[in-house]
Amino acid sequence: MEFDKSKILTVVTADQAKIGQKGWFASNVETLSRLVLEEQPKELLGFDSNNAVHAFKTAFQNHALFYPAPEPTPVFNSLKEYVLAELDWVEKNGVWAGAKVRVVSNFTNPNGWEGWLNSDDFAHPPKLVGGEFIVKNVVPKGINLFGGFVRRKDELVKDWFTVPFYALEVVEPIQDKTVFESAEYLKTMNAWERYVDMLEPTVPTYPDFKVGDRVEVIKDCFPLHSGTIGVVTHSDPDSAMMGIKALDYDHSISKRMCKLITYRPFANAEEFKPYRDEWFRVKNGGGFDSVRYYDNNGVKDSTGNFITYQKLFEAGERENGEPCGVREEI
Repeated sequence: MEFDKSKILTVVTADQAKIGQKGWFASNVETLSRLVLEEQPKELLGFDSNNAVHAFKTAFQNHALFYPAPEPTPVFNSLKEYVLAELDWVEKNGVWAGAKVRVVSNFTNPNGWEGWLNSDDFAHPPKLVGGEFIVKNVVPKGINLFGGFVRRKDELVKDWFTVPFYALEVVEPIQDKTVFESAEYLKTMNAWERYVDMLEPTVPTYPDFKVGDRVEVIKDCFPLHSGTIGVVTHSDPDSAMMGIKALDYDHSISKRMCKLITYRPFANAEEFKPYRDEWFRVKNGGGFDSVRYYDNNGVKDSTGNFITYQKLFEAGERENGEPCGVREEI
C-alpha cells in the first residue's frame, strides 16, 4: 500500500475520524510511514479533548497523528443486493446528477457485471483515487462520473466513467432539495424499484472451506495481498466470510477471495529432491528429524527407519508447517 501524506489526520482534522476506526498512530510522519507499510492497523478508542497535540487514544497511549486504514471492500452476493445498497446510499447522501464526489479507493468489477471496469483499466485520468468528479447520472449498476476525457486501456474514449458507490465519498451533495421532489426523480426511482423487483434473489453458494484447509489469497484485500498463504481457522458453510491465520495474524476474509491449496504425496526421488535438506516432523508436534537417504519409494530418517512417501504425506509435515508433498494447481 502506498503511503499518502494527505490522508494523515491531526488534532485539527480529528473530527474526520471515527471511534472504532482502524489505522496507524505515531507522533511523527517518518515513524507513521514505516508503520503503515510494516505493521497491522490498531483501533482508535477515543479522543482526548484536553490534549492540544496528542488527540488520538489507543490502548496504551495518546498519539498526535492518525492514518486511517482503507475500508474493506463490501461483498455482494447478488446484483439485487448491490442495487438495493446503492439505492439506499444515493437517497441518504443526496447524490444525483451535478453532485460532486471523490474517489477514495480502487475498485474492481466484483462479479463480472456489466456497468463498470476495474480501476486499473483506465489510462486517463491517470490517478482516480483522490480525484474529485461531477456526477453525470446515477444508474443501478454504478455512479457515472464526468472525467474531462476518459481513455481506457483498450483505447475506447468517452467523457465519463462508472464507479461503484462504495468507492466514493460525497464532497458536495445536491443542494436544491426540490430535485428530489421532481417528476423526473420520482419517475427514475419508480423505474429503479421495478428493476429491483425483476431481479431474482439468488441463493448464494460459497466455496466449501474447512478448518485446517490451506488457502491462497487470489485478490488483494487489505491488509492481505494476492499470493498470501493462510490456514482456515473457522468457516460457516452459510456465510460468505471465513477466518484465516496468515502472516501471524487472524483475519476475516471473503471466501471468494481465496482458493484451496491441495497437495499429493511425492511420486518419486526426483520430486522429493528439492526438499532433501529440510527438517520434518510428525504432524501436530514432535521433534524434528532429517532425511539420511531417499529413493523412488520413500525416505530413511536419522535412525534408519524407512517411510514411504504416502506415509510421510499422511503423518508428517515440513518445518514450515506445510504438508510433505507436492502442491497441486487447481
